[in-house]
Amino acid sequence: MCLLLAACGSSAPTTASQTAQAPASTEQDAEVTRLQAVARLAPDGPVLDDYVEWTVYAVEDVDLRVDSTTGDLAISGTGTPYDTPRLDLALAPGEYVVEAEVAFQETRRRVTVAPGGTTTVDLVLDTALLVIEATPDTLGLAGRIHKPNGRTTNFATSQPPKLQALAPGQHELVVYRGAGTVRRTVDIAPSQLTVVEVDVSTGTLVGQFDVGTEEPAFDLEWTVRTWNPETRRSGETVVEEEGPGIEVRLPPGAYLVETAAGVNVRFREVIEVVAGATAHLPVELGWAQIEPTLIDAEGEPVTAGFDWWLVPGDDLDDKPWTVKRPGERFLVNLAYQPYALLAVDPDADYARLAQSDVLTLQPGESRQVTVRLD
Repeated sequence: MCLLLAACGSSAPTTASQTAQAPASTEQDAEVTRLQAVARLAPDGPVLDDYVEWTVYAVEDVDLRVDSTTGDLAISGTGTPYDTPRLDLALAPGEYVVEAEVAFQETRRRVTVAPGGTTTVDLVLDTALLVIEATPDTLGLAGRIHKPNGRTTNFATSQPPKLQALAPGQHELVVYRGAGTVRRTVDIAPSQLTVVEVDVSTGTLVGQFDVGTEEPAFDLEWTVRTWNPETRRSGETVVEEEGPGIEVRLPPGAYLVETAAGVNVRFREVIEVVAGATAHLPVELGWAQIEPTLIDAEGEPVTAGFDWWLVPGDDLDDKPWTVKRPGERFLVNLAYQPYALLAVDPDADYARLAQSDVLTLQPGESRQVTVRLD
């Protein structure tokens, strides 16, 4: 939800909780000498009651100059910072520079604090400000902003909200939400404060290759896509990883999880991810490996001049399910056995050189198969 705070004049006087104390004026002063300051984004805009950081410099302690390019007051030296939206200080009379900073945008003014009175300062930052608030606000916030001029600004903060000064216009906001994203179109008006609230809650998806035997010497390819239960169609790919398992944070919703390795070693299932919870997905696949060797009439290995074809054991004339080079091995799904191996000559219209016996394998087995040339 985007909230646009329009100009509405000055705000109420400073409360006790908003007052930041500085060294008090001397006891010889007949009356209290105070400095009060507020900041706005526009001359007629509302007072900023948050996000402002103040610094007060004693002129005698710093070097001042006017920037010849911008005409702004430049300062070199150390001041006293105050983390309060409205400045209300007891100060000794003298010359000071008051600085307000919001989202790395600064403005400052030189003022004279007279004895026995209150000096008020109204500073205008002359910028537009985007505030990105996160729910919950304990997860941090990161993303990017695509600007009207085609440039992109990346941002990250461990303590939301995130403040960003922007030029007026239509911006595309992308907030990372675990492995997913939240996208918003935000219209930034000149000298206005725009607040965007983003739900960054996530759940966790844990997928694990459960083979029921010893761990395999290969990794699965994991693909996670968004899933529309009404149309029963997958959408954007949010995760692509390799390994025996995955653990990713995702926005709540339905996802299609697909795994693949080798020949028909595939698994797919739709799973629901709930905010603040962990969804476990065991991937149960029956697999085995075949390590073939072709030998000639003298029993010597043949290492070139042919390809291996893996075909159904009950139909040797079927198209090959996969093709391997000499020295490579096959990873197969037991659900589709039996299998057979053919050695073929790719330079002679794939003429059959030799064939194996029909192979029926056990879960997790790695079988060495020797095939003799016909």
